[in-house]
Amino acid sequence: MALLKWVPPADDQNPVWWPLKPNHSDYSPQRTGLESPATLLLYGGGSGGGKSDWLVADAAQEVDNPNFRGVLLRKSFREMNNIIDRMKAIYRPLGARSTEKDTMWRFPSGAHIRLGYMSSDADVENYQGTPFSWLGVDEAGNHVESRIRRMLPWLASTDPTLRVRARFTANPGGVGSDWLMRLFLRDKCPIHYPEESVEGGAIYAGKRLTWSDGRPLDETGKWTVSFIPALVGDNPLYGEDKIAALRTQEAAIAEKLLTGCWCALAGRYFSFLNPSFHAPYSDFPSDWWNTFVISIDYGYGESWAAAGLYYVSEPSLEYPDGQMFKVGEWIGLDEETGEKPLSEDFARSLVDKFVLGGDGRRTISAVICDPANDSHTGNGRSNMEIMGEVFAEYGITMMPAHKSRIDNFQNLARMLKKRQVVITDNCPATFKSLNTRMHDPAKPGDIKKIKGSSLDDLLDETAYAANTYFTGDSKPSEVKNADRIKQYVNAGMDQHSLGMNMLKMMMQQGVDEEAPVRISRVGQTRVISRG
Repeated sequence: MALLKWVPPADDQNPVWWPLKPNHSDYSPQRTGLESPATLLLYGGGSGGGKSDWLVADAAQEVDNPNFRGVLLRKSFREMNNIIDRMKAIYRPLGARSTEKDTMWRFPSGAHIRLGYMSSDADVENYQGTPFSWLGVDEAGNHVESRIRRMLPWLASTDPTLRVRARFTANPGGVGSDWLMRLFLRDKCPIHYPEESVEGGAIYAGKRLTWSDGRPLDETGKWTVSFIPALVGDNPLYGEDKIAALRTQEAAIAEKLLTGCWCALAGRYFSFLNPSFHAPYSDFPSDWWNTFVISIDYGYGESWAAAGLYYVSEPSLEYPDGQMFKVGEWIGLDEETGEKPLSEDFARSLVDKFVLGGDGRRTISAVICDPANDSHTGNGRSNMEIMGEVFAEYGITMMPAHKSRIDNFQNLARMLKKRQVVITDNCPATFKSLNTRMHDPAKPGDIKKIKGSSLDDLLDETAYAANTYFTGDSKPSEVKNADRIKQYVNAGMDQHSLGMNMLKMMMQQGVDEEAPVRISRVGQTRVISRG
């Protein structure tokens, strides 16, 4: 019994399944996906394009080969009902039999397809150890990058006649939107940026594509990738009623489901952002002699070491506290291991890049750091103390950030909307982070954290910088004094009086601080309490 056929069968034929052919078109996305030689392929974009059905059929193309091994995954078994129904309809006529719970399909040749779920990092281990030549992930936007990467080393076969491949389906959005757009769409929406994104069905070299840590998808140069858009209009089984139902959704969701737009991610935290908020770096005020701020999120566990460089403009009528421009970003990576560097090495790389790396040595008023970096384990020094000693060599003060996660994000949203905080196009990863962060449905007001994503760390350090500088209550004396001078200028104080007040501040600096003063020296840190 045949599996695939291009057009619906004649009365005397009985194929199990055939690819959909859109009305008034000779092009079939499903057929293109079935015949694609790409190693990794993303099929989807909009609603109703027959994604799950195509995935079940694609897995069955080589079940006559006894060496074929396939794995089809979703986030949970609760979401598998439709796929199991389609497997029964397609696989049983081919002679396949399933286990009692329909988690394994065995074909007469000896080939088999395993049905599974991957809702946590621990679930990945269930599919490691035994190679498979076909991997299918339905609704791949529900999966973070790290889990997919851990699956790919097992995508292999000793049989050269098998097509080793991975197939993904997805609509725009979800925690996996970052890596899907990076690998398959060149980080650009194919609807609104067609010239910068990819051509549907085209094959691209995987060696030129990278993961979030900068490592190539495939160092051998053998793997290839492709994206095939699938929309509701490609499915002749859906009529105007289906399209009308999709139009009842809120604007962002409707655009995503109907057009396959990857810009309109439903549930975005910073939903007001658009390309106009990404300011040209060339328009950035060039008065480099003014002071800058560095913000750091040196994460623990699978988090990255991220940092940003910020310039705060002089006060104006519209922005009495000045505007903050993010003009530099940095994800620290050890050049030899590709891993997160030690805290001291990271601090020195920031000195090279942000302090000494401009047209001249920049004046840094403060380095803002995640308060968690000041925690101690055992008798050892904290990461904040270790990094602080490096910055102290250059006369730079280090301070803990304003720490209230939800407050930080909500305040950042307000400041971005007012353009009190501006991200320049010299920081593309930060802008991407802001555009793809999603609401956490379990924690109202919070952003859903994506484990192991460097974009999360860039977001955190951006929020630290904005909130600590404009709303924090633990600013170093240099920043406090600068704020006071701005207030005096706004009040119309003359230059002589300004000079006298600045002199008084310098004389009092370090004497009347309310908080303890941290004195950093190489190899030694002491805390002196003001009595």
